[in-house]
Amino acid sequence: MRSRFYQGIGKAAQELADLYVYDTDLENRAAFKELLWDAVMHSLVEHHGFKPEDL
Repeated sequence: MRSRFYQGIGKAAQELADLYVYDTDLENRAAFKELLWDAVMHSLVEHHGFKPEDL
């Protein structure tokens, strides 16, 4: 169950990143994807009760 949860989160973050970085160069694309992933992790901790060590 937990594995599917993380897989779903990763897939959603990847799709969101791909949507917004389609027209950018590779360096900016990588930076944006990293920023997006950090935002997803922060949201899970702040709003959904996860602990950083759980992620």
